[in-house]
Amino acid sequence: RMCINVEHSWGDGPIPAHVMESTVPQESSKPALYDDKGDCNWMSDKDQKFLEHKMKTIPSPWQLDWHLNSVVKEAIKSSLEALKKAKSEAKWNLIVFDDYGKDFITRQGKMSPDAFIQMVIQAAYFR
Repeated sequence: RMCINVEHSWGDGPIPAHVMESTVPQESSKPALYDDKGDCNWMSDKDQKFLEHKMKTIPSPWQLDWHLNSVVKEAIKSSLEALKKAKSEAKWNLIVFDDYGKDFITRQGKMSPDAFIQMVIQAAYFR
């Protein structure tokens, strides 16, 4: 089980969320699909064979050939330096919590898991 909490702005939250959604199923030997509740479930052998068949019909990727002028190259270089600086200032914390999950929060707390986590963070900050 894994969870990640990030800022909900349009640019901050989606990136780690997509990384988690891509990484977690790939750590298993079987691919995963989402059910109607948004939970990630491992595919059955039948579903996996169907997906493998469908993947054969998708064209293979190809390398793009980029032609960048000096202005664009300099913008990329300065952006990379800004990213490295921001990355060095970022703080990451990992906390393992297995006591309960989103289903408990929505049923018992009658609130969204996002709202619950935001309240927990604020309570911890003001302690």
